[in-house]
Amino acid sequence: MTRARTALLFGGLLVAAVAVAGLQYRSQPEARRRPDRNPGAACGRTAGLVDPARADAPAEVVGLGQRLFDDRRLSADGSVSCARCHQRARAFTDGLPAAVGIAGRVGRRNTPQIFNLAYSPLFLWDGRAPTLEDAVRAALTNPAEMGMTDGSVARALGADGAELERVLGAAPGTAAVARAIAAYVASLRAGGSRADRFLYCDDRTALTGPEQEGLRLFTGRAHCVRCHTFEHDETTPLGGRLALFTDNRFHNLGVGRGDDPGRAAVSGRAEDAGAFKTPTLRNVARTAPYMHDGSLPTLAAVVDFYNRGGGHRPGVDPDIVPLGLDAGQRDALVAFLDALTSPDPDPPRPPAATAASGR
Repeated sequence: MTRARTALLFGGLLVAAVAVAGLQYRSQPEARRRPDRNPGAACGRTAGLVDPARADAPAEVVGLGQRLFDDRRLSADGSVSCARCHQRARAFTDGLPAAVGIAGRVGRRNTPQIFNLAYSPLFLWDGRAPTLEDAVRAALTNPAEMGMTDGSVARALGADGAELERVLGAAPGTAAVARAIAAYVASLRAGGSRADRFLYCDDRTALTGPEQEGLRLFTGRAHCVRCHTFEHDETTPLGGRLALFTDNRFHNLGVGRGDDPGRAAVSGRAEDAGAFKTPTLRNVARTAPYMHDGSLPTLAAVVDFYNRGGGHRPGVDPDIVPLGLDAGQRDALVAFLDALTSPDPDPPRPPAATAASGR
């Protein structure tokens, strides 16, 4: 989709959703028809989302994936589970600038949150994983993360490997474990925030005055919506309106020391040097620190970074320019970002029939 077409769609959504609240947006004539306020099935926890292209796996597979997600045996020294870096209380992040794997090995990138990955076309900061299963397997086998092999997985799971084989019909190994964990991760949806209720559910009181001002800035002068998109054209493969708050593309913001090639290591294109995948902003208030290198400690620091025109490394995206926002406007943007927090993003699941040990 072209950026111009995307901007038109955003304008149409916002005109319909917020004009009733007294906000003044400029509209295009063809965008004045009020869209469906609730792209999801109901104005509850999935408001702002539609069904993903991938159907959820059977409940038994998702439950098994959740148990394996929490299982420290799936690391070479028994110290790390997926949940070690992807902590539920932190919206599936860890609060550290860079992830820490087995033997205390520190990686070079920040732990991204994992909500709404069922909608993503590529995975990991540089997009090197074409499927969610590939992304999980990369973490399982990376010597700086979990350091497992097919043989070590089978030995670690022991008798529980039979459960994996029964549920998936595959021998216990990194591929089978990755398939189960990916099924669980794909089931994690984040919607239904106060921002969603305001935009999609006719709840005119869901956002405060400063938060509404932040929304105006987000979609206007601050240019946030150019990359953190929250509507897709209905002709896209996923279809419908998806409030994902990411374009799932790669951009160079001028962040970092320059020793991480980012997307260029995958694409082989020099122009992709320093470009990283746009993260979703859902639950962003709970996922500090920020950027691919965890270099910005707070949302206020992130807004200040963009306000001064981003970083100054070569190849910075031309859309990253000084914004000239005053202190009140910067505070309003932070307030709106906080309103993207979803309620109870990972609901409790029924107890597992077979409890994995070593968690």
